[in-house]
Amino acid sequence: MTMQALPSPSLSDDDLARDVADDLNAALARALTRLLSSAAAADQALAEGACMLGGGTLAWQLDPDTLVVGLFCDVGLPQVADAPSAYRIALEANLCRNYPGVYIGVHPQSERLVATMDVPAVLLFEDDYCVQVLETLASHARHLREEGGLSLQADSTTAQA
Repeated sequence: MTMQALPSPSLSDDDLARDVADDLNAALARALTRLLSSAAAADQALAEGACMLGGGTLAWQLDPDTLVVGLFCDVGLPQVADAPSAYRIALEANLCRNYPGVYIGVHPQSERLVATMDVPAVLLFEDDYCVQVLETLASHARHLREEGGLSLQADSTTAQA
């Protein structure tokens, strides 16, 4: 019995990435319409690549090479004097996996704490799962802001992640 080679895919990598991006935008539009209770707000969020959810800015970005969506939710800007304590809290949360699947980091330019997670884009195509993932990340970021022991600057929830 001889093995036959599988046919090569008919789509180029660029075509696949474009199709995934289109499907992701459609899924995000449906999820954001549910979460923001407005198709117009969802359209604006899609155009900006971010929205306010759970008291913080939630942003997303598709990596066309890996087809993984990076999700980012602003936690806030630590008080200057308390920054080492805030960074320690973030590191301990990562190490202890206090927020499963979510990592807390420091934005390289703004020095804001950001909760982040990566999700294969195809998983977000299912509406309920997409909503749940967005709500979970926003909820974890909100919990860090409100109950995580962080001392944040007053304007800390209004900036872009």
